[in-house]
Amino acid sequence: MRLRLRREDLLDALAARIGRADAVTAHLMSDVTAQACIRFAMPDHAHDAIRIRHFIRDGAWADAVLALIELELPRWSVRSIIREGAEWICVLSNAWPVADWLDDNVEGRNEELPLAMLAAFVEALRFNLSCKDATSGEGPNAGLAQQQRAVCCDNFGR
Repeated sequence: MRLRLRREDLLDALAARIGRADAVTAHLMSDVTAQACIRFAMPDHAHDAIRIRHFIRDGAWADAVLALIELELPRWSVRSIIREGAEWICVLSNAWPVADWLDDNVEGRNEELPLAMLAAFVEALRFNLSCKDATSGEGPNAGLAQQQRAVCCDNFGR
């Protein structure tokens, strides 16, 4: 439980930091990969980590975030990236082929596209952590995910 609280606190701090940032920097990306990314440090994902480090080195922030999503959130995908006025909105969703309103979506908003994408990435990590709390029977959301996932599959067309 203590480790989960620490991870939750790290993700909260990263989300706040991203919200205050003016632009993505190599330092910010390094902190995200070090503090929030689990698979990034695993030996069997070394090739992916090298590719992401190259994106970071080259300042290809959007590509780096997309690669992080692919590595760390394999069940998630970019649902949409839109610009509303001066703000970019990046929406990530669980990789279920269903309508928007049925899917688990998270979003990141910022005037800078890479920051909006990075905010959505961290928000998806936070969402996954809260779902683990709910299904494991720990934390304040215990049992919530199981209640929310109930879907009626009866055929009422008969």
